[in-house]
Order: sequence, then C-alpha cells, then structure tokens
Amino acid sequence: MVCTVLVFGNADAYDLRTHGSISDRSFDASQGTARYLNEMGIGPDDVFDRPAVTPPGQLADFTNLGTVRGWLTEGAIREDDYQPHPLLERIFGCEPPLNPPSAIDRPVHHFFDVQRGGAGLTLSGGLPAPDWALGVQGRGPADDQNQFSLPDARVSQVRALTESSRDGRDRNTALLFRTLGHVIHVLQDMAQPQHTRNDPHPRCDSTLLRFVTGDRSWYEAYVEKRATNRPYRGRGVVPLVLAGYGPVGFQRYQDYWANVSGTGLAEFSSRNFFSARTNLGAFSLLGDPCGGLPQPVCEPGAYRTEDFEFTTPTLGGDPLTGRVRFFLRDLADPLTGQVVQDVRVSSRSLWDQHLETNQQRPKFSLNTYTYDSIADVLLPRAVGYSAGFLDYFFRGRLDVDLMPEGGDFGTVRLSGVNGSPEALGGGTLTLHADDATGRRMTVPPLDADLTVRAAPGASLTSARFHLRSDTERYIAVYQGRLGNEAPAPSFPGAVIGRALGGVRVEEVFLDFASDPSPTWKLRTPKGLFLLKSPDRDTPLTWDDFDDVRWGDGDDQLVGRTRFGAGHPNRVTAYTLPRLVGSVEVVAEDTPAGPAVSLMRLADWALPPGGIALGTTLSLSYTIDLRQQLVAYERTSVFQWTVPFPGVPGSYVAASVETTSPTVRTVASQTVPFAETFGIVLDPIHYDLRQSPTDGATYSWTLGDVSVTVAGRLVGLIRVDHAPPPFFRWPRVSEPVYGLDADGGLIVLQTCSTFSCFPLTVSVVREFPVGPLLWAVVELETGRVLGRTADDQVTIAARAAVEAPNWLGSGQSPTPIIYRHNFERYEGGQDDPRTVDRRWSGEHLRAWDGEASSTLTPLALNQGSAQTTSGVLRAELASTLGTFLEFGPGQPALAETRAFGDPGPDQKRLAVSVPATGPVAAWVVLADAVRARPAPGTERLVLIAEGPMARQRTMDAILVWDPAPARAEVLHTSPRGAEGERLFLASATSHAALALAVAEGGGYLVPLDGAGPPRFLSDPGDALVSYRLLAPQVLYNVLTERFHRIVATPDGTALQATALPLVLEDGPAGPIGDYHAVRLP
Repeated sequence: MVCTVLVFGNADAYDLRTHGSISDRSFDASQGTARYLNEMGIGPDDVFDRPAVTPPGQLADFTNLGTVRGWLTEGAIREDDYQPHPLLERIFGCEPPLNPPSAIDRPVHHFFDVQRGGAGLTLSGGLPAPDWALGVQGRGPADDQNQFSLPDARVSQVRALTESSRDGRDRNTALLFRTLGHVIHVLQDMAQPQHTRNDPHPRCDSTLLRFVTGDRSWYEAYVEKRATNRPYRGRGVVPLVLAGYGPVGFQRYQDYWANVSGTGLAEFSSRNFFSARTNLGAFSLLGDPCGGLPQPVCEPGAYRTEDFEFTTPTLGGDPLTGRVRFFLRDLADPLTGQVVQDVRVSSRSLWDQHLETNQQRPKFSLNTYTYDSIADVLLPRAVGYSAGFLDYFFRGRLDVDLMPEGGDFGTVRLSGVNGSPEALGGGTLTLHADDATGRRMTVPPLDADLTVRAAPGASLTSARFHLRSDTERYIAVYQGRLGNEAPAPSFPGAVIGRALGGVRVEEVFLDFASDPSPTWKLRTPKGLFLLKSPDRDTPLTWDDFDDVRWGDGDDQLVGRTRFGAGHPNRVTAYTLPRLVGSVEVVAEDTPAGPAVSLMRLADWALPPGGIALGTTLSLSYTIDLRQQLVAYERTSVFQWTVPFPGVPGSYVAASVETTSPTVRTVASQTVPFAETFGIVLDPIHYDLRQSPTDGATYSWTLGDVSVTVAGRLVGLIRVDHAPPPFFRWPRVSEPVYGLDADGGLIVLQTCSTFSCFPLTVSVVREFPVGPLLWAVVELETGRVLGRTADDQVTIAARAAVEAPNWLGSGQSPTPIIYRHNFERYEGGQDDPRTVDRRWSGEHLRAWDGEASSTLTPLALNQGSAQTTSGVLRAELASTLGTFLEFGPGQPALAETRAFGDPGPDQKRLAVSVPATGPVAAWVVLADAVRARPAPGTERLVLIAEGPMARQRTMDAILVWDPAPARAEVLHTSPRGAEGERLFLASATSHAALALAVAEGGGYLVPLDGAGPPRFLSDPGDALVSYRLLAPQVLYNVLTERFHRIVATPDGTALQATALPLVLEDGPAGPIGDYHAVRLP
C-alpha cells in the first residue's frame, strides 16, 4: 500500500507546459477576467509580488513576469507539485520533482471516476478532483493540506481589495490569480481520459512497476512535446490545437466537472474516449473489459474502421512502414450539439503504441494518431471550460458610481445597477479609500445597514458615505451571496470589486490673462503651473505655439506652431516631469507662480520640399453641350370664292396644312478638363481652402498632432481639392441659336431698355466636394502609417447639358418652336400660287389631352455621371459598400407639350431623358479624429456621408485600424431636415463621442464591440461641454465631474458623479485640452 501511494503521488495529467499553454489561452478567452481587471484598473503589464515568483528552472522553464497572466500560469504549473520519493527514484527510476519543495503530492487528487460514483484515485488516498479544487475536502492551513482551492481564491480576493498596505494587496492579487491557476489545472485534467477513468500512470519507466501500476502516460509526453513545439521520438512538430471552443457557462462551480445534464468536462472525456488500461481489449484485475466502464461502448464491432498505411521514423532514424486499423466514432457534444465526425478513439495492429515494435500478434493500443484525435477534441474544450470557469468566478459586476446625495458632493451613495447575471442576495456593500501614500482605509458608513439586494439588471443603492476631500481612488466591495454562491465558515461567499476614480484629470490651456503674451499653463487638482521651455528660463507662450495638447502618454505634451508659407511649421513634444511613483509634477517656485520645467522629447520641422504622401490624384471633368431646334412648315390655303353671280369674288381661308416637325442639332461641343498631380505636404499647399491660389490644385491641413507613448510624432492629415475662387472656375459658354425671319441661323439676344446682348448658356466645371483623403503620418520619418486612399486616385465626371432645356415650363431661355409660314392661293386667275410669309416662333404649351395630328420625339442628352477608383482603400470600400450600397441612378424623365394650332390638328412634342443605370454612391469621409491614446497601432474614427439606396443622405460612424486593414461601420444616422450631419467630438482607443444636432443629442459609440451605440439626449446642446477621456469616461469641462449615463422615461440623462477632484480654481475655468492620468 505504501508503494502504491508513493507511485501514484506523482501521477501527473497533462504535463506542465501543456497546462501553461491551456491556461494562457483561457486567460485570453475569459471576458469576465478582462472585465474585472479593467474595472479594478489593473493593466496587463502591472507587476505583483515579484519576489515570490518561482524561478524558471523550477517552473518548466516558464518565466513569470509577475503579471496576473503570469501568476495564473504559474499556478496552473505548480498544481502538479509533488514531494521527493528517493526510494522510487532509486529502485524504479521515477523522476524527481523539479518544482520547489513540497510536503504534498498534489497530482494524486486530480482523478475523478465520474462513471463509477465520482471517486478519486482511492488506492493512493486521492480525493475526488472537484472536491480538491473546490475546497470541499483536503483544504487547510497545514503544509500537507490544500491552500490553493476555490475558497482560498475568494479569501485572497477580499484581501486584495481591502488590505491596508499596498504590498499586502499586491501579494494577495498575485495569490488570487495563482490560486485560480491551481483550480483550473484540476479542471483541465478532466480533459485527459486517464484522469476520468481512474487509469493511473506514474512518471516512472520500470517494467516491474509498469506491471503493478500501469504504463506511464505516453499521451501526456507526446502532447507536452506538441506544447513545446518539439519533435516526439523523431516525428515532425505538430502544434497544439487550442482554439475553436468558446467559454462554457454554468451556474455552479461543480457543474464544470459533472452535472445532472451530463455536460461536464469529466463526463465528456470519460464517456467518449478510451485510455491505455481501459481500452478495447483491456481487462481490469476483476476481468471486466475496458476497465469495467460502460462508455464508450466496449465492443469493437460498434465502431467504423479505417485501415491506414503509415511510415514513421524510429528512434534510430530509419523509416518504418506498417499498417494500423483505427476505430472511429462520431462524438456528439451534449452542450453545443456539435458533432465531431470520424474521431480515432482506438487502434489495433501488430505494432506497439509507438508504432516502432512488431508484437507478432494484433493488439489494441493508443498511438500518436489517436493521441492527436484525443487532444484536438479535448484540449480546445479544456480551454473553453477553463475560460468559462474564470468567467463564472468573475461574473459579479457592480455597475455603480459615487453619486452625490441631494447635491452634496461630500455625501454620496454607491448608485447604479447590478451588472451581474445573478442576484445579489443580501451581502454587504462597503467602501474603501486610498490616501496619497497608497494606504487603504474603510470609509465609515453614515447608515448602519450595509446589506444590498438586487436582481440582475436592477437598480442598486448603498448606504451613505462621507467622502474625504483629498481622496482620488475608492474601492467598492460586495461580499455575500451571489446566485448559488453563498458564504460559509472560512469562505466569504462571492466577492465583487469595483475601483472608482483612480484617475486624475489634468488640463493644459492658454491663459489669455497673462502679460505681455498669453501663456501656456497646466491645471491639476493640486495647483496651477507655468510650463517652462527647456531652451530658456521663461514660460511657453502663444508666440511659441499656436496649440499645445496632451500626447498619448500620461507625461507627454506636444505643441505646434502655425503652418503654411512663411510660418515656422514646427512640432515639438515634451515630457512632463513627475515625482517618482506619483502623479504629482516636479515644480519650482518662481515670481510668476509655480513652474514646471519641461524636457524635450522630440522636435520636427516641415522640410521646405515637404513630405510626399504617396498618392497621385487624377481629376477629369468633361462637358457635353448641345442645342437642338424643332421646326415645321405651316401653309394656310385660301380658295377663290364668288358668293353670287355678279358679285366680286375673294379669297377665303379654306384649310391649314402642316408638315411633320423636324429636329436638328444646331450646335454641339465637348470640352474636357483634366489635371494630374501628386500630393506633397509642403508649406505652399497648406490650408488653401479659403484662399486658393491659381494652380494650387489641392490643400492639406494638419488636423491633429500628437506624440505616441514611444515618443513618435504623428499627425492627422486632411487633403482637399483647392479649386480657384468660384468666379474664376472654368466654364463653357455656348450662344443660344434661333432662326431669323428668313430662316437663317442667328444668335438670340436679350435686350434691356438701352442695349441688347447675345443670349448664352454657361456651364461651370465642378470640383470634388469634401475631403479627398485622410492620412496618419509619422512626421519625423515621413512614413505614412495609414491613408484612406490608394496610391492612385482617379475621379472622372461628365456633364451633359441641353440649351435650351426643353423639360418643364418656366425654363430660361424659353424653348421656341420655329415655323416656316406659307400661304397658298387656289382658284383665282393667277393661281395656283404660293407666297412665303417667312419664319416665326411660337412657345410650347401644356397639352390638354385631346387628339393631335403628330407626335414628335425629342430625346435630350442631359445629366451627369461620375466614376472613381482608388478613393477608398479596399477595407473601407467593402465596409461602406454594405452601408451605402448603390445609388439607383437617374430615373427616366418624360413630358409631353403641345404647339401649333389648337384643336385636332395640334402637334405634340414628347420630350424625354433616358434613365441611367445604378451607380456607385459617392462617399465622402467628412470628418475624422485620431483615437487617443492609440491602441497599439493607429486608429481613426471617421464620419462617412453619402446617399443610401431609396433613402435620403446618411451618415455613418466607422472605426478604421490601418495596420491590420480593418474597418467597421458602427452606427448610421439619416441627415437632418436641414442637412445637419454628425460631428465627431472626441475619441479614445475604446469609444467615440459624436454629436447629432438633428437628433437633439449625440452618440457614445464603443469601438471594441463592447455594445451598441448609446444615444445621449441633449435638448440644451450641453454635449459640446463633454470630453471623452480614456478609457471611456464622459467628463464635463464646466462642472469638472465625470458623468454617468442613466435611463429615463424620455431616453437617457447624464448625471454628475462625485469624482474626480476638481481642478485648481474650481469649475468654469478656462477651456483647454484635457486628459485622465492613471494614479499609481
């Protein structure tokens, strides 16, 4: 018995780096973990309890950097710690432990015989795996007891939130995530069938011991090689498959192992896969086939088979060829309904499990091919179940803020909603505050009752608390029942934390009250500071920089001079010095007040020759101008008539004869305009939109300038076409022709009292409207980090114009029908004879619907069309294509007018314009802002505008990440009745604020898929006073408070919170540029 205990004491499941890889992927997949870290203000690079980190040599060569990710992985690796067993090492060749000294064999508690009542590895005294991980059994403070169970994680979480010292909180934060790593390791072992079928597999390679206790786990050895990207016994490298199975959600921790629905990970593993000693053809000591387990079916005939010829290298290097028969089954996932087809669950051949030794008789075994099938199905589930377990642990969420009580910002309640998916069941909600040294204290409540109850999504209000005037960070902590998780002895129940504040708002602004020149200053809650230039012992003024704003980093400022011909065209970045480990600035007293001496970070001046943007623009505009004339002949017939004998005769009008009207073109010309130019960001082309110069062709502006965390100067560039002033726009003029009395072609005139002038029709060349492109440029190197257009942009437009326009009444010039008049006399002495009465004109009239003698078609060539290429990069064009679709084109137009003599002999003119086919909608990227700070790579938020099929003009808010070439439309809005469009106010890496004047409000738009845009009611246009500060905080520059979005019967409202501390001089100070700096 003692030997058995010792042997099984180091029966690992998946090996160490495999667990590390699974845990690392689970960390990434867990949205609950990410949300908790975000709401607690814990960054991905924050380090906790670095001295306690296990050295890589004792941690499977994994380096724990002290981050929460590192601690989770360390815990997952350290859960396989076991104590030395010198006797087994000497006699049976068992591997000595590489972990730090341990007084306990943890792996012995990683078994769960789920098909036979859920026992552990009973021969070695092992506890059932879920009982061990969840602290039901084996938990305690002694060295030989489990100190890394689920209840221990909750205890560490409480201490991480409430301990007084920063060191203590950091130590418990590390312990929290290390403990969670231990717990999910035990869950991950349920994806190893040997651990759910009680198939022991010691880390020993002795023939005698193998006979007594079973073979070592070659499956785990093989998977570990895959995890470390190393070949196994001469075979090629096969990376682990970890993706493909999303986080799993249950409402009890133990359900992740097994539950009444049979969807636990242990159940899926045990009931679908064999293991070495419970395989087909294997018998237990009692003679039961397949180890006495009913599932999967222990009958070879129940499986489909696949014969496979293999060639594999041996340890000696020579290739080996053989045949193996695989036994296949389809696996139905009871949780998702997914069916995994043709999974190799066993094999039978003459070869051993390594496919290296011919055993002379067929035998069932598991080999690398079946190992791959097992791992590729179970390891993604190990990730999904682990991530789901972490999600469940961090499912609690307090969506609350410190809200002033009755307008008193010193007395507050925690107010908001229960953002958890389960009910808060009467636990306590307390508030804790950090002082300037990092010491955390419990804020005494003003009310005795601290308990709260709230259903999911229901409103939540705490007791009252009195705030300290100088505190900038508070922690709200809930302890107690959450759904099925309830307190118990030595177990606090569920724990939810929420950091409130933890950031300070600072402002840089231009003080116009300074003498003799406006001066740039810094405003914080602790004071008002001059900003001194590192080049001289005087403050920065408006003479130095036209604009100064915050960079991406907490300590960065960037200033820009005026740009354009004759201006400095310079950008300079500075570092703001702060005290070590503090956000307080390093300042000195001067006669003019406290001053901060800036340190130069980067400096750039626009080269005289500019920066080539790498885009060539070809514009063409063609005008087709045509005039058509309609004419016909009208003959009045007169008959000589003698009414009575002896009475003189006379000519009497007898009839009217007309010819069919003819249509002829009397003037036609085609005039092309074309220009091609490369876009260079040089001084002479800067901001020419309001004062274009002849031959300028384009204009560019530096819409925003910043400095990245890495110290690179970047600028947001807008490029527009810069046509000449309107009165100098190129135009085509065509005389309007008519016929004189003799039928000759003449130019018509328009006359006033004193003079006459030729009548002409002028067509003006049109130019593209709105920005041609946006770009983000690294200023110092000239490298284009992102550009909305391709290298070659072509915009070709064509306009066809008819003069006069025959459609509709009231056109100028008025269309005229020309008529050649004749008189024919018959029956007289000199008859027949015809008299030419010359030409005259007549106007069209509305057709009365009565019959007519002729119908003359008149087809007009008018309208416009535009084609583009390269205006949008492929990802932008694709994304906006789904938003704007295609415009319907110009519909066919037709109108019938009448002329000639009224009555049945009247004539009709059928005027028509043919329809044009669907055309791509013209998209204008009307506005853009740079996300600040950039989320690793540059990110722009843009407003696109254009017509949507069968709808009026629409605006779209889209986010664009140039480096990965990713774009997404996040929101669309119709234009207002007066053409009001959306305007971008500000953007962080996570969200954007857009003003919607037509809708009486604005939109808070998440950029990272955190939810749909939220409409903010703004009947008083107060949204212009808000700034969106990183990561996603609405700050009112007038009240100098963060605001919370609350639902109202009419929509939403913004309510001021009690944070942050107001700036020096209080609210309603000068308006400048703001940022939020994270407190250490």
